[in-house]
Amino acid sequence: PRQCRARLRLDHGRPVVSPAPAAAGPKKSETTARRIVESIRADHLGPGDMLPPEAGVPTIRRELTYGGTRGEVLVAGRLGAWLEETDPAGGLDTDKLNAALANREPKLLMVGEVKSARLYGGLEIETTLVPAEQPFLFDHAPDEGTPWLPGVMATETLAELATVLVARSETGHSSWHVAAVENEQMSGAFKFFRMEARTLYLNATITPDGDDLVAHTTLQSVTVPKREGLPPQIKEHFSADVRLTSAPVEGQNVEFTPPALESLDITTEEVYKSFFHGPAYQVIERAQVSDKGVVAVFSDSLPPNTSPADVESLVAPRLLELCFQSAALWHEKVKGAMGFPLGFSRVTAYRQEADADSRLFCVCQTADDGETFDCVVADEAGNVFVELAGYVTVSRPV
Repeated sequence: PRQCRARLRLDHGRPVVSPAPAAAGPKKSETTARRIVESIRADHLGPGDMLPPEAGVPTIRRELTYGGTRGEVLVAGRLGAWLEETDPAGGLDTDKLNAALANREPKLLMVGEVKSARLYGGLEIETTLVPAEQPFLFDHAPDEGTPWLPGVMATETLAELATVLVARSETGHSSWHVAAVENEQMSGAFKFFRMEARTLYLNATITPDGDDLVAHTTLQSVTVPKREGLPPQIKEHFSADVRLTSAPVEGQNVEFTPPALESLDITTEEVYKSFFHGPAYQVIERAQVSDKGVVAVFSDSLPPNTSPADVESLVAPRLLELCFQSAALWHEKVKGAMGFPLGFSRVTAYRQEADADSRLFCVCQTADDGETFDCVVADEAGNVFVELAGYVTVSRPV
């Protein structure tokens, strides 16, 4: 119609858009233009997606006079089919990548089936876990009979997810290395009710950051309501930025004099009288608490964390758990409450649990009365295994 058209003219060298005047009847050019518009609507945008004239004319005027635009600009209510993937998997050969991941050694336990790598949706993976099969689940049940996915295993999951985003489809391996997991938010527990299997829905997109790559990752759940006709409930439980570098992170060393074990007056029996953790997650052997922090020694007699045991480990999850539990122990002894994970600024794993050839110690400090914690896990020689910064918790009464 007439009011949807616009005419471009020059006024002292500046382009100005004004409505086209009324005409006695449609010209041939107008009919052709109308057919083109209707074709665009039908093939790409769909009915009702063109901008109304009161929005379209000012938009065109602004772009022509002030936008400095070079090339083509498309403004619409919705882009419709232009945002739809022509291939449901985004062009990724999922069978090939899934086969490579299945044969990868060591295996990425937390990476299940790759579903797609879409232009507008990123990498999508679904991982189904059975609580009765995994020690990190059946030994991590804050509510009796209901395991929670440990925050440290969620962190491991997001790190593994990021590596798949840059993996070679022939091997499942990547030349990029996990340098850190940053800005992790733990928005709500992922629970395995009635010990039933449940699926993690993983998503990742990637952006460059200087010489690094940063994967923006999420872990969600999808719950189908029992009542028919209601939409699925999608909840985000964990999110983080995973920093990838072309070279491995360099090892760190700190000056550290390990304390005598008998000087750490809190025993493992005392810790786990109030802590809910089962054998695979009873990571504190002995500890000592002060107003400013905790020193804890890592247990050297733990059963495997996973089944099978010889899977990939990117963030040293049980050493990170030692940091989390040290902060929780401080909260219990100083504040009289249990501190559950809420998030952190950054964690880097320089070495993995299996790399230790001497006792490991966690030094966990707070400079703001428990608002945040900074922790380092190191061996007797001061070799740093894990460094955690800006860890925050939420309190739950003991």
